[in-house]
Amino acid sequence: MTRSPHREPDRRPPAPSAGGAIEPTTARELAFACLQAFDDSGFYLSDSLDRLQGRPLSTADRALAMELSYTVLRRRATLDAVLRQLVSRDPASVERDLWTVLQLGVVQLLLIPGLPPHAAVHETVELAKRINGRWGGMVNGVLRSLQRLVTGNVADAPSASGVPIVAADPAREGEGAACLEIVYRQLGANVFPDFARDPVGYVATAFSMPRELMARWSNGWDPAAALRQAAWFTTPGVLSLRINPLRTDRVRLIESLRSIGAECWPGDLPESIRLAESTRIARLPGFEDGHFSVQDESAMRIVDLLDPRPGERVLDLCSAPGGKSTHAAERMLDQGTVVACDLSERRLRLVEQSAARLGLNAISTQLVADDPASIPDGPFDAAMVDAPCSNMGVLGKRPEARWRLTEEDFQELPALQLRLLEAAAERVKRDGRLVYSTCSIDALENEGVIRQFLARQPVWSATTQLQSVPSEPGDGGFVAVLRRN
Repeated sequence: MTRSPHREPDRRPPAPSAGGAIEPTTARELAFACLQAFDDSGFYLSDSLDRLQGRPLSTADRALAMELSYTVLRRRATLDAVLRQLVSRDPASVERDLWTVLQLGVVQLLLIPGLPPHAAVHETVELAKRINGRWGGMVNGVLRSLQRLVTGNVADAPSASGVPIVAADPAREGEGAACLEIVYRQLGANVFPDFARDPVGYVATAFSMPRELMARWSNGWDPAAALRQAAWFTTPGVLSLRINPLRTDRVRLIESLRSIGAECWPGDLPESIRLAESTRIARLPGFEDGHFSVQDESAMRIVDLLDPRPGERVLDLCSAPGGKSTHAAERMLDQGTVVACDLSERRLRLVEQSAARLGLNAISTQLVADDPASIPDGPFDAAMVDAPCSNMGVLGKRPEARWRLTEEDFQELPALQLRLLEAAAERVKRDGRLVYSTCSIDALENEGVIRQFLARQPVWSATTQLQSVPSEPGDGGFVAVLRRN
């Protein structure tokens, strides 16, 4: 079926691969292999970046591979709209791997500043030749046509010929929202719907956000608010650190970071620090010594609202990779017990590794099964359920989700979330606290689950419900604090 110029692409690959697997030896080859693994088997990009590296790449090359693969996955609908202007063949007849190579070429020329155009074209053509010797000519022709299509002009308002380029600048101290800078790189042809006439179609295509996901946003479909939210999801967001108060304090860590040239400032919570830009975390001063963890401020609020205290027994039902368990142990001054549960033994090892790096002894891990009977017995003073969810609030950090989610997921997730919440509630003592959270902005997964829980569990009451809005100042999410009467 031919795609119309103003229709976002469906989620099926255009055509069979006709390429074949390669052992990556360059940044672009690794990016291609990661995208191929996602299309073939649904592998997360982060897992593939480690698993598929054919030989050790330099730090710069690995960072480029990560930026290329994540940007392509975030902006696939944008790239496809541009390619439909450049490729004369029906996209459905183009081999899927060839289409991915073309996406990689377009993303370098349009969406990633600072890459020399001649290097982007040459290296992408070489990648195409390595996969399939017959593809080099077509890739070269398409990318040269794109260079002619780009006018060199930019605008500050959306248009059918303007490709959005988005940069997220973290909220400074005292500011409530991140600054999103959006400029529109002008092409010599219309490739998107007109924003004034079809704002939904424009945002879906220009910002690569599936219509069915936007339909679930709770902003009443205000075009300006939807555009800002979609723009946020084209970025990885902002990077926040959570200090470990048992090892350092915020003033000292900020001084240490600034001493190496890292621009940073205090966040909204006492233990939060915001970094101006992403960086290699393991190389920051204090990481190996357990002075901090990486955690979004919306996630930090979960433990802040739970308010765990020294000597308490706390259940973390869906704990891996350990951000909330370690945060709770730090707030408890490492006195008491945090029982960290998860379905995956491999992921529980991540919790144990984080606890060891941070010098925390209060955390004990327990492997559980789908059967609630496998959850440790109470009574617990407090419990956290950071439930499996749609990831609707973190689509920039987890771009895979926007192309995976189905209507069935939104039907099935609330039932699972309610089941987990009730299982945790059974193990909390009288006058105990229970926090339910998601990294979603979908009402059925959030307020809807809480309404069902309170209707079925009259001994519980909700004291707080908080929805974090994407970009204000970090990712989107939801947290509810419940108390047993």
